[in-house]
Amino acid sequence: MCPRPDPFNVNNNKGYNRAALIKFSSYVNKEFDFAAMKNLADLQASIKAIRYRGGSTCTGNALEKAIQMFTPSKGARSGTRHEVLILTDGHSNCGKHLSTVLPRLHAKATVFGLMIGRHSSSGKQELTSYVSKPKPNHLFAVDNYQDLKQLVTLIKAQIVSFEIPENIIELP
Repeated sequence: MCPRPDPFNVNNNKGYNRAALIKFSSYVNKEFDFAAMKNLADLQASIKAIRYRGGSTCTGNALEKAIQMFTPSKGARSGTRHEVLILTDGHSNCGKHLSTVLPRLHAKATVFGLMIGRHSSSGKQELTSYVSKPKPNHLFAVDNYQDLKQLVTLIKAQIVSFEIPENIIELP
């Protein structure tokens, strides 16, 4: 969904974006940190290579790992805007209690949530508690992965329509 030219290419003067990814269920795994991906193609290939693993939903542990990722040793730059996107069914059932983690996460990043799948009322309430304010600007839901795929297609179409032609100079 990223615009062109490649916003992750460190050899390009527009290569200002960095991404990290954490996969979680019963266990929390850092798939890659902010220093790992040097261009959009590498980032996309790494994301596509990740496989779903069932288990519990230890959201607090994953958010704790996210906080730890916002350090220079993990490739995060200080003084920049940080954003977190949580993809979940919204219902945490193991790990650290969210009340101990969320204030520290919100101090470091703007938090977005995307709920996929069955939306229990407790799951909706929990995911709503994760995201930054105003809630409607940071919280999204789809019923299944097919709907997510359609959403991504729509977003890509919107990004293409807003891309700045390369002969136009962007001002800081």
